[in-house]
Amino acid sequence: MEVRRAIASTRSSTEPAIATAPRRDRRLDVWRGLCLIDVVLVHLAFNEIGFPEPLDSLIKQYTRFAAGGFVFLAGWTVATVFGSVAQRPLALRWPAYRKLWKRALVLFLVDGAAAGVYQALNFVRPHPDDPVSSPLRALIDVLALQRPGVTGGILVFYAMMLALVPAVLEARRRWGDAVLAFGSLAIYAAAVRSGDRLLTPGFDFPIAFWQAPFFAGFLFAGWAPWIVDRGFARRQAWAAISTALFAAVFVAAHGGDLDLPLRAEGFSALFAKTPLMPGALLWYLAAIQVVLAWSTLAWRPIFATSILSDAIALLGRNSLLVYVAHVFTEIPVLEWVWTSDPSSTARVIAAAIDVGSLALLALAVERDFAARAVQWAASRLRTERGGRLGWPVTQAPAVAISIVLLVPILRRGAGAPGAGSEYGPDAVECAASPDGSGAGASYESAWRA
Repeated sequence: MEVRRAIASTRSSTEPAIATAPRRDRRLDVWRGLCLIDVVLVHLAFNEIGFPEPLDSLIKQYTRFAAGGFVFLAGWTVATVFGSVAQRPLALRWPAYRKLWKRALVLFLVDGAAAGVYQALNFVRPHPDDPVSSPLRALIDVLALQRPGVTGGILVFYAMMLALVPAVLEARRRWGDAVLAFGSLAIYAAAVRSGDRLLTPGFDFPIAFWQAPFFAGFLFAGWAPWIVDRGFARRQAWAAISTALFAAVFVAAHGGDLDLPLRAEGFSALFAKTPLMPGALLWYLAAIQVVLAWSTLAWRPIFATSILSDAIALLGRNSLLVYVAHVFTEIPVLEWVWTSDPSSTARVIAAAIDVGSLALLALAVERDFAARAVQWAASRLRTERGGRLGWPVTQAPAVAISIVLLVPILRRGAGAPGAGSEYGPDAVECAASPDGSGAGASYESAWRA
């Protein structure tokens, strides 16, 4: 009897313990939103949307922070949400761990689905990017980890890290943060020394390299309250130190390019981003600290209650949706630019519209506009007797649209060998890799930015 009562009490306490998450930190949403905006601009720039100078160089080379910053914030968020889970009894830890594993599976499947849809769209695009003979073959390759897909493998990286978080939390529970820090540095150093990408060959985000910024954010979460929430003087010191560190890294990376008086020569190899070399790692860590520190200083006058910060936080709250959707919202923008060759001002406006469309999409999902529209339509699809209309009437539009979309795909796939495998004349020029070497020839390479 006592055993049954103990089990019942454990079950009753499990759901509240897991459901009660820490209060959502608006700052993390804003910071993730800033990273997502940088992602959109960087990928548009590397796909040769043609931003005017010096904006193009600023986005491509001198202010980029999205990839490393987003991974850093992912580690911080995981530590904030799940960091205290390891202190609970084992019966209460398992539900949280299962939640992490389910999330990892979702990310893995979303990455594969995005790759399959993107390759299918290549059959109807005027300027297909990284085309393949079969979208199904591309999907199978992505799910089998044989190709990184349209996201460059970053969602696969996130899935792997989330799947490992339960083991990380258990290790932290037993041995503390110092062991995690030492283990992360040891793995990164071994990866740099050997060049081994561990489990993700050919991916832009190999786990052995990119776990370093993830664990940096994971461990920084423990220090963040002491820095961020303990007075204006500490925030000022944070901004000053991070700015000085970024300035030093900036001089090492670009002093020669800009002919700066305090330039450092011979360090270009250390700033390679694929795989993530030490210079690039320092760049991302310093850059995201500058963004975090200065936005914290400007929080009350700019980010606390403004409409702009609401829009940025909206993107951050729906980061997975926005992250995947921007791959597809960029397609009409880039096709329009490559086809019509608009002015520089029009290209900047098109980029702003792209970001705005993502915010509207996130708003529609949060407000559940689609479900409301379906309910509204269903309420009017009724006969005079009060019954619902039959399947042919309600489903015919969907069938017609599907046929319209499938016919050109099937016709193109049934064409001459190699049909759909040619790049447009302008698309060849947009294949330069983000590291400036000119290597690489696909949109996927832009994800390493």
